[in-house]
Amino acid sequence: MSAPPPPGPGPDPRDGQQPPYGQQPGYGQPPPPGYGDQPGYGQQPPPAYGQQPGYGQPPPPGYGQQPGYGQPAAMGPETTRMARLDPGPSERFGVVSAVLTGLGALLVIVAFTALNWFPKNVVAGTSSKFSDIHKALGLIGGLAEGPAKLYFSWLGWALLAAAAVTALLAALPAVGAPFRVIGVLVAVAGIAMTFVAIHLLKSSDQIPSSYNSYSGWLKHARIGFYVALAGFALMAVGAATGPSRSRREATR
Repeated sequence: MSAPPPPGPGPDPRDGQQPPYGQQPGYGQPPPPGYGDQPGYGQQPPPAYGQQPGYGQPPPPGYGQQPGYGQPAAMGPETTRMARLDPGPSERFGVVSAVLTGLGALLVIVAFTALNWFPKNVVAGTSSKFSDIHKALGLIGGLAEGPAKLYFSWLGWALLAAAAVTALLAALPAVGAPFRVIGVLVAVAGIAMTFVAIHLLKSSDQIPSSYNSYSGWLKHARIGFYVALAGFALMAVGAATGPSRSRREATR
């Protein structure tokens, strides 16, 4: 009867135990269960997969914006200094405009009151001033041209007043802009009506043949006609001139 075999080595008492602190498992051996599953000392656990801290939340106020982004830059010291040195142009009452308008209105008034428009013996006999032509056209009746009767009765004076008033309004800084156009148009209308009204009578055997056409009346026109044209032209220039423009004084 043979002797029983000697007993084999028992289980390793180190199985299932963590290695001592500060030591790593032996080279080529698998780490013990649970080794490396816990976060290291002083570290936070990693975030869940696909999520970042703050993901899906609006950025904090001011994130990604620069100071003044989308807003005009503030005026710096150099810009402010240049604005003081050159504040820009300013408008004042148009003295030149008013002088031209007043001179033009004066010329028209003189033409309407003191000057002859035609030779003395054509229509009114001894005189052919504005008022004499008005009376003669009223006596002639059907031989008178319609525009001439209107112009030498009231239309000429109305155009004078309208041109003078609108040209003076054009010289005002506050309201002058639209009247610069209106004043010019009214004065031009005065010039046009003066040219039309110079044809006083229709063709007739009672007047010399040299007056039977518009060119004949225009050829015989005297100084009153031309002075009236000059007056309306000056008022048109006055209206177009408008307010005076000057540089404002620089401030320190």
